[in-house]
Formats: sequence, C-alpha cells, structure tokens
Amino acid sequence: RSPKGDGFYLVNVDIAPGVWRSNGDSNQCYWAVTRANGDTIDNHYGMSGGTAFIPASGFQVEFNGCGRWEFISAP
Repeated sequence: RSPKGDGFYLVNVDIAPGVWRSNGDSNQCYWAVTRANGDTIDNHYGMSGGTAFIPASGFQVEFNGCGRWEFISAP
C-alpha cells in the first residue's frame, strides 16, 4: 500500500486492490487495469488528480503521467 509512481504493477503482488488517488496536475494522465490475457478492465486518459479502482480480479496496472498514487481504501 506504499505510494506508486509511473510504471507497471501486478495486482496483489506489487499493488494492493482498492481505491487509489492520484495527486498529479497533468492533463495527460493515463492509467489502465488489465486482465492476464491483456483485455482492459478499466482505463482513463485525461486529467490527473482523480481516483482509480483496482479490482482484486485484475492482473496488471499501468500508471503513466498521473503523479504519485496514494492508497485510499480496500475494495
């Protein structure tokens, strides 16, 4: 549940499932949660400073250009 920056994280290994909030101020923030087969569960491109829900059923999370992500709550 430590803060995260840009990168790829495996759910339940590198990143905890739950609600995460970005503290960035960019309008080119991209995040995505994918399944093991690469299918997208959820994603966002646009303003940072919002939240992302990482489901326990997800496989991988990508953060890019959103600033630092802080863990808010468990699912």
